[in-house]
Amino acid sequence: RIFRLADKSTGFSMDKSVEARRYVDARAFEAYEDHDGQEMVLSEVVMGSPSEVFDAWLRDVWIAGGSQVHEGVGRGYVGYVRRVPLGVEEEILSAGLPQEADTAMGSEEPDAQLKIPSICYRVRKHLHYDVNECTVGLVKMPVKHKISLCGWLSPAPFYDFSSPNDQGEKEEEEVMMRNDPARYVDARAFEEYEDHDGQEVVLSECVVGSPSEVFDAWLQEVWLAGGTELHEGVGRGYVGHVRHVALGVEEEILSAGLPVDSDEETEAERLSAGRPSRARQDSSKIPTICYTVHNFGPLPMQNHLALVRFVDVASSAESTPATLVIWTFKTEPTALGYLLCCGGLTRFILRTALQSLLRSLAASAAAKANRHLE
Repeated sequence: RIFRLADKSTGFSMDKSVEARRYVDARAFEAYEDHDGQEMVLSEVVMGSPSEVFDAWLRDVWIAGGSQVHEGVGRGYVGYVRRVPLGVEEEILSAGLPQEADTAMGSEEPDAQLKIPSICYRVRKHLHYDVNECTVGLVKMPVKHKISLCGWLSPAPFYDFSSPNDQGEKEEEEVMMRNDPARYVDARAFEEYEDHDGQEVVLSECVVGSPSEVFDAWLQEVWLAGGTELHEGVGRGYVGHVRHVALGVEEEILSAGLPVDSDEETEAERLSAGRPSRARQDSSKIPTICYTVHNFGPLPMQNHLALVRFVDVASSAESTPATLVIWTFKTEPTALGYLLCCGGLTRFILRTALQSLLRSLAASAAAKANRHLE
């Protein structure tokens, strides 16, 4: 099992030799990467610095989520053993402690501020779990304020490290902002997706680069490279593009909310999408790509609609650009699909495939960024 806190400003590479240098506890990262087994990765955006979220995860997830069997040592609670439901026992093996900003600034290492804190733990007693080998988990804490948290049993709560009096108001405000169509370049696509009925699947990955760069990279490396063209698309967003992918599935891009730095949107495209003139657009608005599946092939699903969002998560204009790609889709199972775990099996297969594409996109972007820095 894996818990990862992916850096919203720099992303994370899948190249172990490059990636290990970015961790406070490089040995834990390498040990995890060398560990054999089926891997699970989940993510959630959490507010707060890596140091704050590091402590919050230990307090609110690890300690509060089980009963203490053996106490741990230090801030990282190394050696701490807890018992969770079904009699499972877990132990923290090591902790790469966060570096405070002032300490990192004074470090002789040029990339000290970019080092990612982590927590490595293992399951030492499985009991009712049908697991043959020890499960190892790694919690990664990135160095910027906006991060992605991968959890085990469920996504971590939304952390806003403010006073108890205004905590509820800020959480409510955040939810309202996420669901505000005005935050999107293509507000109509967002509204149509929200109104669409179906079982929803949500995936996300942090990718190095501005929303504009990642928007283009997703189209080139995921959409175009991932299928055979059946009908060409129009403009930068390839609206109307139809592709043929594995198992005979056919997909079409319905609309694209272009990044605001694009000069390719024509007046006709702007009016048809109901968008204001570029002078009135807010640079913080979220670009999107909306697509649907026309031919499902052998997949027992129907009534599909997907929305891919490119959210700017760089902590400041001066920091390394980073984009959180949020890939969501809604679909309904057919009669056969309901027999297969109510569509759950098909959604699991699709989730696994799409998550792999997002990881490849992130790895490609990180590799390009590393080459540029070198």
